[in-house]
Amino acid sequence: MLRVKYSTDSVGTNAIRKTVESKSTYYSLKIKLPVKLWNKKSGTVRKTDAVDYVEINKEVSARIKDFENLSDKEGFKATLKSKESFLSYFENEYLPRVIYHGSRIKYQTVLNKLIAFIKG
Repeated sequence: MLRVKYSTDSVGTNAIRKTVESKSTYYSLKIKLPVKLWNKKSGTVRKTDAVDYVEINKEVSARIKDFENLSDKEGFKATLKSKESFLSYFENEYLPRVIYHGSRIKYQTVLNKLIAFIKG
């Protein structure tokens, strides 16, 4: 990801975000880029003559891979959460906090339909 201090900044710094128990920590890759050159969707530098985008993309990919290997050794996975973890959160954490009975029934129905959809 490309982090900027203010939304009006024209230059940002590449960083990796690690989230553990809803707390995010950012690790800077110390690569500064103009915001307009960063492709948010793919997480890469756009093709341009302004910078050596091929080399920067290789560097970012290598550092992400190193970070994932380090994360695996520390006992957690640095990837997106699976659908099952969302469903378990929804069922075990969110539903018990819903106060109104009608809302709880509605959310339980949505949960059941999501589970049925995932199972195929």
